[in-house]
Parts: sequence; structure tokens; C-alpha cells
Amino acid sequence: HQGKGVFLLIQENAKQILKKQGAALIYGLPNDLSHPIFTKKLDFFSIKCMLTRIPNIPLIRDLWFKNLASLQSSSAKVLKPNEYQVSSLKKNVNSEIIEIAHNESYLWGKMESRNKFGIRLTIFNIGGMQIKSKQDLSAMLTKIYSFGCHFIEIYSCKSNLNNNFFRFWQVSSTHRFIFFYLNLPEDAIINFNLMRGVSDTF
Repeated sequence: HQGKGVFLLIQENAKQILKKQGAALIYGLPNDLSHPIFTKKLDFFSIKCMLTRIPNIPLIRDLWFKNLASLQSSSAKVLKPNEYQVSSLKKNVNSEIIEIAHNESYLWGKMESRNKFGIRLTIFNIGGMQIKSKQDLSAMLTKIYSFGCHFIEIYSCKSNLNNNFFRFWQVSSTHRFIFFYLNLPEDAIINFNLMRGVSDTF
């Protein structure tokens, strides 16, 4: 059925159904093929996905963290997913999802192995996080490093407030976030605290 506009019809019907059911918005991380369709034909707007990789080298890894004691935001215009709920759903598909909590902070993700220049690297890919303080974050990352990974990898929406804890961000060439408001005004949300874990391919 390619070339018959089926994909567009499915998406437009989804908008109508979800709007009637009271859904606030639709979001996702499309691939390079579908991204232009969502943004140019289906009126989704796009926000860049940012990437940082933190090496497990004790003498330099602290350079990646900003001296931020806590992250307080008085703005109500923040989309904060329930990371416990998201990780629970992911564990139904991948039993190897790792969860780490410290005080009121929490993060989750998974280990991945990759070959780079003939070297096998182990990477902890963070799927999502909710952070109360730098101290909590530091304690949880120390736990991740104890697993023996070579890098911690973070893909995050550019407007994610938690990005403020880290340095050395670069724009991802493989991921980008898209959004379509259903029952919200266009200025309803300023910061989307979303990470790669919300993708159905994580």
C-alpha cells in the first residue's frame, strides 16, 4: 500500500481519536524517513535531541557535571513523565532494564555493547531520570560506574531541565523529538523532560 497515503490517514485518524479521548499531546522520536512526513505533512513541531557521553575515567569524568546543587523550577509548563511507570513498561519487553534510586532521585537504563575500532565497549544508556540534587545524581552515577561500563550515554530533549546538570552536549544526528498538541494551547509546555527511553525502540 505504499504511495497511497495510508500512513498519513492513520496519523490523522489517530489525532482525532486521541483528541476525543482527552489526550493532551502526541510525541515521539521518528526515524529519518518518517520525520519529514510528521513535520511537513502532519504539522508536528520538532525539538532537537542532544547527546553527551561521559567516560568512566575517574580523573576527568567530573568535568561533565555542572556545580548545581539542586534544580528548582517554579514553572508549571514542564512535561515530567512518571519515570517509574515508563521503566515498568520497558521491563515488560526487556528484563535487563536497570533501575537506580537515591533519596528522592531515580534513573533507569540499559547496558549495551558496541565495537569501535576493533574494541568492544560497554555503554550504559540512560532511558530516563528525575533528579532532585547533584548529590543524588553523583551517587547514582557512581553506582553505574561500578558495573564496569566504559561510558554513560545520555540522549535528551533539548528543553529537558535535567540537561542543566551536564556539560558537553552535542546535537544528535540520529534522533529528534516531535510533538503535536491535541487538547493543549501551543504555549502550554516550555520544557519537555523527555529522554530516549520514551522511544518504542529503546
